[in-house]
Amino acid sequence: MSKYNKISKENKPTLADDGFYRFSMVKGNNSSLVKTVLLSREHWLELEEKHLTLFSLKWAPVSRFIRFD
Repeated sequence: MSKYNKISKENKPTLADDGFYRFSMVKGNNSSLVKTVLLSREHWLELEEKHLTLFSLKWAPVSRFIRFD
């Protein structure tokens, strides 16, 4: 698992052994638009299991973990 966390933290898109980039979506911040665009590309797949950490891109609302007060 630490191997996958390291790859995700480097934040550099990498092709998996099967030749696909993977992405994870969190609803909000135009996630449906971004999902539509990524799925229109032939080498991108959405992760169905959200707990997996081996991905090339994770899309999430920025304010989710930021306190603005």
